[in-house]
This record gives sequence, C-alpha cells and structure tokens, in this order.
Amino acid sequence: MDKDLFLRALYTMAQHGTAPAEGCKYFGVGYENVFEAIKQKYFYEQFGRNICAQKFVVGPYGSGKTHFLRHLMEIARDENCVTSEIALNRDIDFSDKLLIYSEVVRNIKAPLQQNEGLSEFLRYTLDSMIRDTKNPQYLKERFSRDINDSRFKSREFGKMIKLALVSYLNNDISTFDLCCDYLLGNISDNKLCRELGIPKVTKSAQNKRAEDMLFSLFQFVYYIGYRGIIVGFDEAEQSFNVDRKKLAKIFSTLRSLMDAVVNLKDASALIVYAMTNDVYEEMNKYPALQQRLSNPYDRDFFSGNVLAPVIDLTRLDSVDLSKKIAMKISDVFYETFKDQINISKDEILRMADEISSEIIKRGVSSSNKREITKAVCTYLLGILEGREYNNYVLENTQNIYEDEV
Repeated sequence: MDKDLFLRALYTMAQHGTAPAEGCKYFGVGYENVFEAIKQKYFYEQFGRNICAQKFVVGPYGSGKTHFLRHLMEIARDENCVTSEIALNRDIDFSDKLLIYSEVVRNIKAPLQQNEGLSEFLRYTLDSMIRDTKNPQYLKERFSRDINDSRFKSREFGKMIKLALVSYLNNDISTFDLCCDYLLGNISDNKLCRELGIPKVTKSAQNKRAEDMLFSLFQFVYYIGYRGIIVGFDEAEQSFNVDRKKLAKIFSTLRSLMDAVVNLKDASALIVYAMTNDVYEEMNKYPALQQRLSNPYDRDFFSGNVLAPVIDLTRLDSVDLSKKIAMKISDVFYETFKDQINISKDEILRMADEISSEIIKRGVSSSNKREITKAVCTYLLGILEGREYNNYVLENTQNIYEDEV
C-alpha cells in the first residue's frame, strides 16, 4: 500500500475513528464474499446488460456503514466504474431533485481521477481518450455523429455535453467551462443560458429536468466507455430528519427515483443508500416503499440472496468486526512500514489486541467501537514517531466523535 495514502488514512482514523476517504479496501474484513458477490452480480452481470439497481445499507451508528460504502466504491473504481459519494445532511433537501443532481455531479470521480467534480471528470476522461486514440479529430467526429437529440434522456443535457466535449477538443476552454457550469445544475441562470443559447428552465420544471439530467449522466458514463456508475448516499438519517409531512415528500421522491432507475435504458448504475435503522423503519411504514424493500422469499442478503435490496449490518457483531479491522490495520501497517521500524509484527499485533480488548471491557457502544480504531491507529502512529506505547493511548481516546467508522 502507498505510504502517503496509508498515513493520511491513519491520521483520519486516529483523530476521528472514521472511515478514511481512501484505503478502506485495504482494511476491510468479514465482507470479502459479500463484495465479490456484488461485483459479480452487479458490476459484471447486470452492468453488462445495462441493468440499473439500488441497495440500502442499514445499521446503527458505529456499525460500519460508511466503511462498507467506501470499500464498495473502491472496488467499483478498480472495475472501471465511475463513483459519486454524497454525504447527506440537513442542508440537502432530498425532495429537491435539482439539488440531488448537483451533488452527484459535484462529487463524480473517474477510477484514477484525483479530484472530484464534473469538470475534472470530463478533462480526465477526454485526456485519457486522446492518449489512447492519438486522434482528437476522430473523437470530435464521433461525438458529433453519436450525440443527437435522442441519445440521452434529457435533450438539453445531450446538447451541453456534446458542446463541452467538442469545445475541449478544440481547446476552447471558455465554452467548455460554461457548459460545465450549466451541467452542474445552473439551468435557470439567465446570463449563462443566454450565452449558451439554451432556454432557461422555469422553477416549476426544475425537478423533472433534474431527474432527466441525472439519468442522462448515467447514460453518458456508459456511452463514454466506463463499466457503469455507483452513487452512494451516506448518512441519509441526517437529510431525512424532518417533520412527517416533509418526510412523506422525501419518500415520494425516493420512490419515483427508484422506479425510474429500474426502467432506465442504455445505462448501468447502482445507487446505494446508507442509513440508520430508525430511518429504514420509517420507510417501511410507507406502503409504496415497503413493497420495494421486501426480500424475495424472505431470504435476506446475508442468506445468499444477492438481489435482496437491503444489506442489514445490524445482524453482525460490530464490536468483533471493529477489533478485526484494527488487527488488519496493524497487519497492513507492518507490511507497509517494516523497512523503517524496529518492532516485530507479532509485537504490533499483540499490542493492538491488548488495546482493543481493554476498550471492549468497558462495554459495547458505538463510542467504544470507534475508540478501538482511534486507539490502535494512535499507537501505530506512535511507532513511526518513535514513541513507546503507554497509557497515553487509552487515556487520550475518550473524546469520541459522533461520526461512524
């Protein structure tokens, strides 16, 4: 594992006990068969047939939903899939489809792309295609020929994405940037729409246009050569923590998106929602969603039914899982830094086990699960800094954050 990447991950986990933005696949334990099943069923079988689907990852705070989601996305990028992770919060109104679309494109990322964002995604993708074909003129002719009014669900999306691609190939970065601004969701900006020669969208039509643009984005990802796209909505409980009237509107929006995703043509997409049990229980009270969340033949995901819509992490021993992850982190740490440390692998694993066991003695809670990660990673950083392990590690990991591992 890359040392700089691992160090960034270690600092994140030592300070917050949360899943790192990158590197979760190196620390994952207990889900190997699960991810392999998802990869085969969705990334290969269903994406190969242009089938779209959605999953709901459910569990209490500290059960590892964020780690699971990011691990899945890293595997997806390894399989030439585009990803977009959206951390939902109270400022994101899930009933506002334009806002949801904007968040997806703002966080879009190609497999080897360093930074998120639509402009970066298009630049990275086109630069890669230019290197592969060594013929920008061919690409311009291809886009001009292929992208017509019926290529994507939204005609306006098709017009703007075509103009963006051709402008970039013509080195007209000014027009390219204008197109990206529009495609970021600025579809009602008078000045921008006038410069691009496209009608602005009225407020009453924004939701429908945004939905069509979101699905057009999915279609474009497949058209441009990627296997598919995985969109992850994390911490849904934050955005869904509203009054019942508003919640009903959100659930109605969710239902319409679920139905539209299933019926989408010429695209390969997997939408994953991560949420706490209370939100999932509320969803089950909404009849139209209840039908869509039920498991076929009462067989759940962990019973071998890969097609089950819900992946319930509640059933797993998350404390034991946290300890296993801590041991895996310690193992990867040794293999990564063994050329610059003077301590045996056995000693590192023994101490990681001792730290984890000491914390578990205090009882089972989401705080203690995160504390295991924080304490062990603090210990590992201490090795790199030449510090000996002492009670400092345990005494200074009491301030637990409310984020999840």
